[in-house]
Amino acid sequence: SPVDGFEVIQVYLEYPSKARKPKKILATFQKVWVPAHSQKRVFFTLDPKIHFVIFDEMSRSWKTVTGAYHLY
Repeated sequence: SPVDGFEVIQVYLEYPSKARKPKKILATFQKVWVPAHSQKRVFFTLDPKIHFVIFDEMSRSWKTVTGAYHLY
């Protein structure tokens, strides 16, 4: 961009269909300052104990859902 400014980078997570979760959820985001005519490298870490589990109402416990996860 020709001007300095903040950018908000968002990472969306899509669970396997058997998880019965919304199509995509906002997993994490980061706001970074980007000077004009430059680039920034941003790194994200997703915690398996937070991002790759669902609460099972029947067993009243957290479960890991197997299958393909997608990041956007």
